[in-house]
Amino acid sequence: MVKIIKDYYTKNRCYTNNINYKKVGIIVHSTATKGVMAKTFRDRWNNPTILKAVHAFLDDKEVIECLPETRRAWHVGTAVGNNYYYGFEICEDKNHTEEYFLKAYRNAVEYTAVMVKRLGLSVSDVLSHKEGNRKGIASNHGDPEHWFNKFGYDMHRFRSDLQKELNGEVKPVEPVVKNGIKVDGHMGPETITALQGYFGTIQDGKISTPSMMVIELQKGLGVTVDGILGPVTIKALQKHLGTPQDGVISRPSMMVKALQDRLNKGNLNLKTVKPVEPPKAPQPAPPKDTVLPDGKFFRVVVGSYQSRNNATEMQDRLKKAGFDSFLVIFEK
Repeated sequence: MVKIIKDYYTKNRCYTNNINYKKVGIIVHSTATKGVMAKTFRDRWNNPTILKAVHAFLDDKEVIECLPETRRAWHVGTAVGNNYYYGFEICEDKNHTEEYFLKAYRNAVEYTAVMVKRLGLSVSDVLSHKEGNRKGIASNHGDPEHWFNKFGYDMHRFRSDLQKELNGEVKPVEPVVKNGIKVDGHMGPETITALQGYFGTIQDGKISTPSMMVIELQKGLGVTVDGILGPVTIKALQKHLGTPQDGVISRPSMMVKALQDRLNKGNLNLKTVKPVEPPKAPQPAPPKDTVLPDGKFFRVVVGSYQSRNNATEMQDRLKKAGFDSFLVIFEK
């Protein structure tokens, strides 16, 4: 359950005016101020010159309640909304990462459930600031949908999750397992091995730098081929899989979940696109050919092995490629 801290901003005029009303609904806001968390917002607004206030701020770690629940708060720009609606702000992180969003969103659902019970309300009494504007009880803002939509969420999903929370239906999310691959959003050895197998590269569960598997992925995505799983490649894969594009693999990640699901279905649906190759360094001119006299030859040694099995395996590969070979024992 989300951590709730009561820390009223006693210098804010909404607190000192001490005007109270029974609340008939809850309005969900998001700050649209990247990187400023709940405690900092509370401290900034604890000031008599600040002509705005919400009842609480929350982030990915905690909720800070700033006003008593009945107090009038200046949070939606209309008398009805300010007087009769409880309002809280969800703080947005600096880079709009999926990892932060999911934690803050979960805290918002849990806190709203607490307040619905405390105020004697129902799920239908919960609105966003944007929805409040459509009902004529709030100013013209687009939050929190402007932020929710980046991750495929909206207020319909929020109220659905809220109802499940109130019904006690929320359980820890168990990874979906299909054909041995967990759909859990984590880019671990199991997923990497499956991806390597899909592209027919060495399967060791690790992403090297550079990586043959990443090279094949980049070819399919049509991005610069350098074998490095960096922001450009990640963004391209996020776009291909229809998930938010931030160039970061979160834990868990919507992109990785979609990738795992595609791997389980056996088709990443990558197009055959000619990749953008990195610029090549100028190649030196080939050296002048040297021809030995009769009876002398250049000999090409493919490899040296302590294991006879490994040596004969290489001979087989050479034979399949159309080259004759012979096996000798060599001592230093």
